[in-house]
Amino acid sequence: MAQLQILKGDAPGKQHALTADRMVIGRQSDCDIVLDSNSVSRRHAEVVADGGAFFVEDLGSRNGTYVNGRKIEGRTRLA
Repeated sequence: MAQLQILKGDAPGKQHALTADRMVIGRQSDCDIVLDSNSVSRRHAEVVADGGAFFVEDLGSRNGTYVNGRKIEGRTRLA
């Protein structure tokens, strides 16, 4: 099973299992993965499973979404 691991912030090392085809990441309590940080938008990004691969896409967040230190534009495949 694929996992998303938090690297920085108030819960470094915490892992979230990617159990659904679409999982929304954000500050809002009804998000699938809730991150308690003012730099995270209410509905920040989503992780999508497609054909055995996982992709992340920014949902118009205020600060953007970064993968490996690079700001993403559009859907980006995760490794």
